[in-house]
Amino acid sequence: SGRREPCHPGANDCDRHGRLLYQSRHLARPARRSSTAPLDRQSALFYVCSMSGVHVVWFKRDLRVHDHAALLAAVASGAPIVPLYIFEPGYWAQPEHSRRQFDFVIDTLRELDAALEARGSRLVVRTGNAVDVFSALHREYGLEAIHAHEETGLQWTFDRDRQVRRWARNAGV
Repeated sequence: SGRREPCHPGANDCDRHGRLLYQSRHLARPARRSSTAPLDRQSALFYVCSMSGVHVVWFKRDLRVHDHAALLAAVASGAPIVPLYIFEPGYWAQPEHSRRQFDFVIDTLRELDAALEARGSRLVVRTGNAVDVFSALHREYGLEAIHAHEETGLQWTFDRDRQVRRWARNAGV
């Protein structure tokens, strides 16, 4: 596709919807700012507006920013990053999960979001089948890579991860 003129200082080009990905301290989040608001050069390293090259860090059970190999790999790539958690109804319907575990995850997600916000980002939370969520994000942002820890334990998560790998291979991610 043809490149357009930058829509603001520091922009390369915007996605097809005119939305921006805000890159600050190597973590991206959707940006909302008025066209008259000045760029904050202290916290904003640069804006990324392309529809490709986005790396997703898929937080599953590893809900932390410290000692997180997948997050470090994504940051090392230099690409804009979308930190993602997916509430999967099929996962929570498994008999191994309880309300107490769900409540713990909610509290931990709040802590993770706060840790990401301190680093200039926010956690993106979606609900649904993982393949459907990644497919929608790929249509919106043009994913280049998905970084995640490999889970062990339930057959359900093993099967889900195989489905996501198959989708990613077919989608060119």
